[in-house]
Amino acid sequence: MGIKSLALASALLAALPAYADPAKATHWVGLAETADGFLIDTGTGAAWMTGSCLVPLKSALKTGDEWVVRQAELVSAGRALAMLDQTFGLNLDPANPGFWVSNPVRGGRQDFDGALKTCAAGDCRTLAAQPVCEN
Repeated sequence: MGIKSLALASALLAALPAYADPAKATHWVGLAETADGFLIDTGTGAAWMTGSCLVPLKSALKTGDEWVVRQAELVSAGRALAMLDQTFGLNLDPANPGFWVSNPVRGGRQDFDGALKTCAAGDCRTLAAQPVCEN
């Protein structure tokens, strides 16, 4: 990677916003019996992808019955950088929880049935305490 690429990557990383505290999330929706899913604070729209670690996402917007967040980021692809552009939709309806993932470059949308946890009951403490993913 050249000096110009490193300077651009550094400038982009410096421009990223500070993210809210995942311990203040109000809900988690994800795959049942795993840590794979999403934490969201429905008061602020702050969102995180969960799994083996937390990935802070841009703020989600309430759109109808869903919370939608579009995340575009530079990722390492071998010795180069690539743009990963995905949109996530989170359905917090207790009768039909789930989420979907869409990628405009690849096309298509994948829908997932999910489990829902309400964080006020303390069900999200372990998920919110995960370390933040390192790039």
